[in-house]
Amino acid sequence: MKDVQIIDDTFVGKMLANPGYLRAFSFLRPYAELLKTKAAECGTCGGASNNRPTIDYDTIKRTLASMPNHKQVELLKLTASKSAIVFFKNLAGKPDRRTIGPFAEA
Repeated sequence: MKDVQIIDDTFVGKMLANPGYLRAFSFLRPYAELLKTKAAECGTCGGASNNRPTIDYDTIKRTLASMPNHKQVELLKLTASKSAIVFFKNLAGKPDRRTIGPFAEA
């Protein structure tokens, strides 16, 4: 078990691809579905890069940081860590961070 898991955009992307996290945190499912959505081609160049759906990673991270303790404990179990640090932009657009755990063993 590691001491600290950093939760950033990259880690959230991994969460969205992991069925274990999707089962544990149902609010992630719509975001995971967005990632599966194939972008429509624009027709001009045949490329789809500008038409891909976007994911608001800061909203996901704010939600993770504000979950009740029992859900935070579940997150730490899934990450196999004693605590986690969530980095996100607050609603004013300024960098923020929250520490989850450590929690006493039950």
